[in-house]
Amino acid sequence: MFQCKEDCGKCCTVIPIPADVFYAATDLMQRPITKVIPFDLNTNRQSKTQVFPMTEDGTCTFLKTDKHCAIYKIRPTICRITGTEKRFPCPFIDENGVARNEGDIKKLEEEMTERITQRMMQIRNS
Repeated sequence: MFQCKEDCGKCCTVIPIPADVFYAATDLMQRPITKVIPFDLNTNRQSKTQVFPMTEDGTCTFLKTDKHCAIYKIRPTICRITGTEKRFPCPFIDENGVARNEGDIKKLEEEMTERITQRMMQIRNS
């Protein structure tokens, strides 16, 4: 069974967060937000159901300096399933807990970057 590496946090980037979770946890933010983009993942349009809390460095605003999640108990679904579902693999550790080689990491990072870039372009164009 997949388990995140202790003190990694490499996949903790800007992601859509349910608006109610985001606004309930603003006191737990670990880095400043440069912009909050409201968004609905189901319609690819701006909405108040989800938000993208943009940060200067592209890291999740709730990632603490010790690489633990400040909102772990209420973290978004994507954070819960990354590494546990084939369509959301961890780029650094395979499903058996074995560290990936540099080539595999690079390939998965490129694929994930492409997916994220496409999604962000959809957001900007809607």
